[in-house]
Amino acid sequence: MIEIYQEFWRNIFTWNATATRAQYWWPVLINAVVLFLVSAATGQVNQLKSILLSQGTVLTNNISTGSVVFSIFMLLYYVATFTLTARRLHDVNRSNWWIILEFIPVVGYIVIFIFTVLPSNPNSRWTRNQSEF
Repeated sequence: MIEIYQEFWRNIFTWNATATRAQYWWPVLINAVVLFLVSAATGQVNQLKSILLSQGTVLTNNISTGSVVFSIFMLLYYVATFTLTARRLHDVNRSNWWIILEFIPVVGYIVIFIFTVLPSNPNSRWTRNQSEF
C-alpha cells in the first residue's frame, strides 16, 4: 500500500503507462484522508468543503501561509490524480481523452467511476505499467 502511494507521487507526470485497480484506488482512498489532514493543518477546511461541494473557491482579502500551502498541495494533487486517472483508463484500454467526460455533471463522473472499477484489459495498447518507470 505504501509502495503504491509512493508510485502515485513518483509518476505525477507519467501519461504513457497503465495503473491497475489497486494502483488507482489506494491513492484515491489515502488522498481523501491526506486532503482532510492538510486542510485542517493549514486552516483551510472551509476551502476544502467549498471545493468538494463544487461551490468554487472561497475568496478572502487576506492571503495566509496556510492558504498558499493548501493551494500548492491542491495543484499537485489535481495533476497527480489527473494523470493517475489517465493511466487507469489506459489499463482498461481507453484513451485518456475519456477524462473530458468529467465536465458533464454527474453522468461524466459515473462513467469514469465505472471505467476505473473495470478489470484490467490484458490486450491494452499500453504495455507498460507505472511500476516500470
